Amino acid sequence: VFDMPPGFRYRFLPIPLPIRPRLPKEQRHRLLSELLTGLGQPVPDSEHVAFLPSRVSFYWKGTDRFLQALARLEDNRRFHLIVSGWGKDYERAQQMVTPGMITFLPCAVSKPILYDFFSAVDLVVDQFIMGTYGLAAIEAMSTGAPVMMWVDDQAYLAKGWQPPPVLNARSENTILDVLTGIVSGEIDLEAQGRAMHDWVRQTHGEEVVVPRFVEQCRTALPGLSRS
Repeated sequence: VFDMPPGFRYRFLPIPLPIRPRLPKEQRHRLLSELLTGLGQPVPDSEHVAFLPSRVSFYWKGTDRFLQALARLEDNRRFHLIVSGWGKDYERAQQMVTPGMITFLPCAVSKPILYDFFSAVDLVVDQFIMGTYGLAAIEAMSTGAPVMMWVDDQAYLAKGWQPPPVLNARSENTILDVLTGIVSGEIDLEAQGRAMHDWVRQTHGEEVVVPRFVEQCRTALPGLSRS
């Protein structure tokens, strides 16, 4: 560890992202059909379709908590999960849920296809271990997709940061509560997506973050030209 010069301070800078418009549900379903057909997978006939983009890892992501909750969900025909095809526990995960409830993609997919999945599904599922978000989660948010994950709200508030309005869950039981709320209609995914879209635009939108970064540089370097 090297010594920092006197007066040096770290500054938090959110990752800047372009904000994409949220597609209407009918258009999302057409896009999802095209994506799955292109990957040789059947198109689920479910009211709510979710996507898990990160690697399947029970230890690092808590994927098993979500799968165990999904297996307990009543009226599970109304909910379908698509899982990206990679991760240490990918094969174990396939044994945990009744066939027909989940589509396991045969491979990981490229960034453009990931963005298409974010745009096409009704919900994105992230992690239930770390308490904070990574790049995939905010990329999903930037398309207006609601995200289910565990965020440690108090840790954010202690730093004066506004936590993202995710569908917050951590344990198998709290995940099941969220899933039940979605299927019953108590949780409005469209409204959740709009709140998510507003938050990520204000926090990570490139039109907000880039000017803020430039201003920080000018403050730190008084001689920096404004031209």
